[in-house]
This record gives sequence, C-alpha cells and structure tokens, in this order.
Amino acid sequence: MRCATRRAVQKGQKGLVVAQAAEIQTNLERFTGLSSTWGCKTEYVKRLVVVVALGLVVACGGRSDQSTLSTTAVEATGTPTTTVVASTSVEPATTTPPTTTTAPPTSTAPTTSTTSTASTTVAPTTSTTVAPTTSTTVAPTTSTTTLAPAVEVATFSRDAGGTTLETVVSCGPDGLSAEHRIDGEPVEPETAGLTFPWAFEIYHRVVAAVAVDGVDYLFDGGWWIEDRKSDSCAPHEPPVWEDFADGGQIVVTEILWEKADFRDIACPGFLPDAEEGWGDADTCTLDFDHVRRATVDGRLLEIGFDCGPFGVGEVWWVVDGTMVSNRYYHPPESTEDRYEEEILEPMRGRYGDTVYDYVAQVQWLDSEVYVFDIGRVRIDLNLETALKSDNCALVDWSGPEVAFEG
Repeated sequence: MRCATRRAVQKGQKGLVVAQAAEIQTNLERFTGLSSTWGCKTEYVKRLVVVVALGLVVACGGRSDQSTLSTTAVEATGTPTTTVVASTSVEPATTTPPTTTTAPPTSTAPTTSTTSTASTTVAPTTSTTVAPTTSTTVAPTTSTTTLAPAVEVATFSRDAGGTTLETVVSCGPDGLSAEHRIDGEPVEPETAGLTFPWAFEIYHRVVAAVAVDGVDYLFDGGWWIEDRKSDSCAPHEPPVWEDFADGGQIVVTEILWEKADFRDIACPGFLPDAEEGWGDADTCTLDFDHVRRATVDGRLLEIGFDCGPFGVGEVWWVVDGTMVSNRYYHPPESTEDRYEEEILEPMRGRYGDTVYDYVAQVQWLDSEVYVFDIGRVRIDLNLETALKSDNCALVDWSGPEVAFEG
C-alpha cells in the first residue's frame, strides 16, 4: 500500500521532482568550492546518497527516468551534501496516508457494547427489593374488624315533666352496655348501676342519675343477665317486694358466718363458741328502720336495714330466716362539727345538692340465685339532714312507673 501510494504521488508530481532536482543541483554546486579536506569521505557520502536514492525508487517500482533524474541531480553537483537525502523526504511526507490507520479507532464499537451491558445490570438490583417490603405489611392490620357490633335489645322511656328520658340497652361481644338520653341527646350519668359477676353469668342493674340545671333526672333500665358463653343478654324479672317503710322485725334462725362481715356482733348466741347467757341459740330477733319482703319459689326473702347520716347503713339479706350475707357499714370517722368541711363540701362540689346511691345484692345459695334490691336512695348534702342520721330517701319505693319498649 505504501509503495503504490508513492508511485501515484511521484507520477502526479513529476514537475515538482524536476524542480526539486534543479534545487538540489544548485545546493550541490555551493559546495564545489569546499576544501579538499572532505577527501574520500566526501566521495563516499556522494555515492551513498546516489545508492540510497536509487534503492528507494527501485523498491517502489519507480520508473527509470525518475531514478536517472535523482542520479543526475547528485552527480551534477560533484560535491556531496546530506541535504539531498533530506530533500527526498518529500516522499516520506506522503506517509500521512498511514494516518488512515484510524481503522483501529473502530474499536470504539466494543466500548459501546460493554457500557450497555454494564448499564443493564443496575435495573434488576433496584426493582426486586422494593415490592416485597411494601405489599406484606398492610393486610394484617385490617383483621381487627371481625367483631360484631353491639345490638340494641331494649329501650326504656318515660316522661318527666315534658322531658323525655330514655335508656337504651345494647348487647354484643363486649358485653352489655347502656346509653342514657334526655330528649334524644346522650348524657353522661353522675352515678350508674351495679354489676354482679358469677361464673359465666353477669347480673346487671341498669340505672343512672343526671343533674341538669338543678334538676335531677333518674333513668331506669331494669335488671339484665348477660351470658358470656353466647354473648347474649336477657332481661331478668325481679321479685315483687312488699315495703315496710316504718321498719319492723326480722327473726333470724341462722347466720352464715363465712358470708358475714359485721362491725358489731349481732346475735351472739349463734356464735360457734357462744357461752351460756350470751343469747338465744335458736332464734334472734332484730329491729330495722326499714324492711322489705318478697317470696320467690316458695322461699321468703327479707331485707332489713337502717339509715345513717350519709345514706344506707348496715343491711341484712335473709332467706327463710338464714342471714346469707350482709352489707358492711362503717360510720363517718369525722365528728359532727367537721361534717360540713370534710364530707359535705367535697360531695357538693362533685354532685351538687343531692347524690343517688343504689343498693342491691345478688346471692348464690344452694345452686340458686337470689336477687335482693333496695333500689335508689337519695342523699341530701346538707348539714341539717346529715345530723338527723336518717339521710336516705327511698326513691324507688314510691317512684314513678317506667315504660318498657323492647
């Protein structure tokens, strides 16, 4: 390739070579007057130049006229010079074509392929790590909505001087609940009812008291039995009580001491270690300020209790003469001159002028359940009533009837 290129250049630039030969001849003539000190060395150089020039032309397949031209240019001078060889560097100047070796830069193609393969390795690493973390953590949080909602099972309502009072009883997996409303608006009670758990049954007395603008509103939702096995609720029909507001006597023939919680010993003749003279060992008659009686399945239920300065005092629950349980009573530890400061003022700050208590008991005896119920008791929070030690108005003993809707 290099020789063919050179022949094309030599052929196309014949005039240029002739001109250059003339210039070479002129340069050689400048050295004809040089000192003979060159001697044989000068002759040697001259011949060497001729041989080199001829070799280059012949090696590239040049024509004889070009070789003759370069020979003539050297011999006509008679004096050798190294610039002749330099002038023949015109042919090497044509070595610029070898710069067409830009073919190797085509190796850029492999570089582009390697970069593409490198770039494809990134996508898999970024796409496979995110999806699992975002898809498995949300679903379990929705599993808490499996409980069935509470269902309204009954509504108790009554009219109180043009105001409608309602108690809505509901039952569900969370048990029995009650909502109290005044003219359709829910209210929070100041005092509420009682709960008596026993095995898988829970007895509820649903009541409430709310004071609004100085007026006391009383709610009554009756007695209920909640069955925890089936998450169901059913109303319980309480016994019909005969009230003795002026009090009376209860004859007791036995005391279940393991159920008793006395502050003062009553009926000492019944004590296991009773001595002669302590009292009758067969019967014990007690006087109470208030008495209630009812008959359930042929058995006589009796309630006897006294009132104190701040509500009901000690209560006895009796079945057929046997005291099956009692309500412990502890009198106020404050003296009467400190009632106002230590008891009445704090209670008035919380409840107003009055507060309502509910007194009842559910007793299990010989695999039977007995429900004792005194009802709501109003306590007046003033010093005069407290000092009388009879501060318990029995509201339900003569209270208004409650309409049932359910």
